[in-house]
Amino acid sequence: VNPASSATDNSGMASTQWTLGPDAGPNSLQASGSGVTGSPVTFAATGVSDDPPPATASISVGDNFFDPNSQTLAAGGAVTWTWAGSFNHNVTFSTGSDNSATQSGGTFTRTFADVGSFDYLCTIHGSAMSGTIVVQ
Repeated sequence: VNPASSATDNSGMASTQWTLGPDAGPNSLQASGSGVTGSPVTFAATGVSDDPPPATASISVGDNFFDPNSQTLAAGGAVTWTWAGSFNHNVTFSTGSDNSATQSGGTFTRTFADVGSFDYLCTIHGSAMSGTIVVQ
């Protein structure tokens, strides 16, 4: 924060500028004032990367795991899952109907038009074999 501390003006307002850290992710800041009701107050913000998310991503479907199990993608981008194990698996989303077949080989590609978080799992193995696509 800059300045690290500030005095109130004639209307009782004080201000500072908060610059988030260099890495994407959660940040928190605590502000306090002597004798102020509710003090201290904690503020939260999430920093995002300056780099745009990728337009495509690849996920390996192994025997009982997705690698990686979380992926960030640009809106309008596509993810391709490639089966690399020897057992049957599927990619099934908690919302929508664009899911893969149950298969032991091959690929499945889904395009994500909307921004949001999309959870998926293998219905054969449940939450132990699950993942998330975050579309920005």
